[in-house]
Amino acid sequence: MKTSKATVKKETRQPQNIITPKKLNAIKFQTYYEQVVSDHYNEGSSVVRQHLAQYGWTEYFKDIKLKKTDKIVDIGTGPGYFIDILVNNKFKNIYGITYSEKEFEDNKDKPGVTMWCQDMSDLPFEDREIDFIRASDVLQCSVMPYITLLEFNRVLKKGGQVFIEVPLPHQPLKHEYIRNRYSVLGQAQLEALLFRSGFDVEWAKITTVPVKNNESNEEFNDQSLTILATLKRPIDIK
Repeated sequence: MKTSKATVKKETRQPQNIITPKKLNAIKFQTYYEQVVSDHYNEGSSVVRQHLAQYGWTEYFKDIKLKKTDKIVDIGTGPGYFIDILVNNKFKNIYGITYSEKEFEDNKDKPGVTMWCQDMSDLPFEDREIDFIRASDVLQCSVMPYITLLEFNRVLKKGGQVFIEVPLPHQPLKHEYIRNRYSVLGQAQLEALLFRSGFDVEWAKITTVPVKNNESNEEFNDQSLTILATLKRPIDIK
C-alpha cells in the first residue's frame, strides 16, 4: 500500500520590523510635533541676532547680488533686525517666518513686509517662488533639519540661494542644552545635508559671536558657522 506525502507549503513571512512611509502613524507624529511646539518660547531681544544681522549685512551681503525686487524670506525673524535692514535699503518683497506671535506683531506692519506664524519646515509659498532665504540662528531649532532643507529646496528657484548661520557644537553657551535647540550641527554634517538636499556650498566661514547667559549674566565668545549655498538640483515633491 502506497502512502502519499502531503505537500507542505512554506510560508513566506514578511519582515515585521520594517516601517515604510505608508505605515507612519500621522497621529503619533502630530503628538510629537505638539510636544516640540510646547517647548517653544519667545527669545525676545538678542545681542547675538542683532550682531549677526549687522555683521552679516556688512561683511557678506555686499558680495551677494540681491535685487530690490527679489523675493527674500527671513526665517526666524526675531525682533526684526534683518528685516529692518532690508526695509531701510528699499527691498520690495520681504517675507518673514516666525513661530512667535509677538515677533509677528512686531514686524507685520513694516513697509514691503509680509509675515507668517509658520513652521520653517512647512513654508506658505508656491514651488520655485522664492529667490533668497536667510536662516540665521534658527536651523538648530528644527527637529528635522534635513526635511527643513528639502522645504527650502521646494520653494527656491533653481539658482536661488540660502544663507545659513548656526552655532557650532561644544561652545561655552552649551547650545545643545538650550530648550528649543534640537540640531546643533557641525560643519561637515550641515554641508552634507545641504548637498543631499540639492544645494552646493559656495563658501563656509566661522565667525566669533558675543553671547550672554541670561541667567548668570556671564558673557562669552561663541563660534558661529555661516554658509552660503546655491540650489543646483531642484527636487520635485509631487
